[in-house]
Amino acid sequence: MSTIAAVRPAAGRPLPRGRTATGLFLRELLRRWPSTLFMVAMPGGYFLTVYLLGGDGTVPVALHVDGDADTVQVLDRDAKSVYNAVLGAGVSSAFAALVTIRGSASAMRRLRLMGYRAWELLAARLVVLLVITVLAAGLFALLLLPLIQVRHPLSLFAAMTEIGVLGIALGSLFGTLPMREFEATMAIVALCGLQLAIGRSEDGADAERYLLFTPGVDAVKVSAFSDPAPIAAALGQGLGYAAVLLVLACLVWSRRTRIHSTHPGRHRS
Repeated sequence: MSTIAAVRPAAGRPLPRGRTATGLFLRELLRRWPSTLFMVAMPGGYFLTVYLLGGDGTVPVALHVDGDADTVQVLDRDAKSVYNAVLGAGVSSAFAALVTIRGSASAMRRLRLMGYRAWELLAARLVVLLVITVLAAGLFALLLLPLIQVRHPLSLFAAMTEIGVLGIALGSLFGTLPMREFEATMAIVALCGLQLAIGRSEDGADAERYLLFTPGVDAVKVSAFSDPAPIAAALGQGLGYAAVLLVLACLVWSRRTRIHSTHPGRHRS
């Protein structure tokens, strides 16, 4: 079905543009079901691989509760598997955003010519990605509960959702930048790998504070290993990071998809 036919009202009555664009991109993502499955399954795969290969010894894990630093002793496999799964969720959601935003460039141009605003098209894609992110976070939380005895399941679900939102924001920004997909993919891998390397190092606590996924990582660790689970501050900080990235992505997206009219008085952007 062509893009024009997909957005044409059946009985001459205009359809809500946001709903139409969301439905169009949902069908596009369903056609790419392997990528969607990858986004849901990758965090679980990271977790299970490290969990099954981890040792039974204990390691110290730094927590930030109410702004104070604390350290708890947890099983080595629990600490490693949770950390790797968190980064798996960030990578998979970032890749999903990158692929979907870069896909169907010609369709984007046609929709812009039909009057769709740039932010409407970007928001429609983000809504679909957010639904998948919430689903993936729920499935991953259910996977963790019986294995590592999570202290606060609802807080863990919120923290994993934030990780996915941060990944979506990162992938959206790189998806709108004028670079090739390979370069954007390598940049995402580098940023996520840097987070993992610094976070897992013994002397990386100070440097980790300045990395993108740190608020979500802190929220996950507190939810899983701490008795009190005050993660509101970490969630707020992470959502602030995501908001900044999404605003930048929207500005770049709007600039790159701007339509210039050659007729006086008919300029539309």
